[in-house]
Amino acid sequence: MIRIEKRSLLGGNAAQFKTFQRKGYAVQGIEKQSFYIVDGLELDKGLLNEVFIDPIMESSCEAEKIDADWIVQVRYRAGVTDNPALSAADALGLVGIEAQVASGELYMIKGQLTEDELKGELDLFGNPLIQEVQVFTKEAFMALDRFAKPSLLQVQIDHSGEFETISLDLSDDALEELSVKRCSA
Repeated sequence: MIRIEKRSLLGGNAAQFKTFQRKGYAVQGIEKQSFYIVDGLELDKGLLNEVFIDPIMESSCEAEKIDADWIVQVRYRAGVTDNPALSAADALGLVGIEAQVASGELYMIKGQLTEDELKGELDLFGNPLIQEVQVFTKEAFMALDRFAKPSLLQVQIDHSGEFETISLDLSDDALEELSVKRCSA
């Protein structure tokens, strides 16, 4: 399994930067980066970089080169359709690589924020219903060892697989009572 991170060579701040400034936070910059986690047989990082990184507009990010106080990592929850990852898997298929792919974004934040202030603004970075949004200090993020130990989120099904047959041959009142009791739609 390989993790690829990339940043734009064009520079500039992410859209959230102006919102943080408007709200009065002491933020000097927010850089948005993208990442992909690729799982497949016989993966070649050089070939993956060719597929994922446009050398004219983007560069690869290295693990030890983080210039931020806080990092927000956003990725789709297990079971949610990850369209950038599906497109990436299709692109890999064009060069003969069959792989499972996940995608996400990193926001590198420079500024004097508290963790509570940052956590209060997480909806600016992602939708918590469909995305996992995590906040890290630089030190905690570096400790993840994300390039050596990348991981794909997996759906965990916690049920016995048993089912129950319920007769719906009931009066309207009984059906309504059943719906309320079982939390049915």
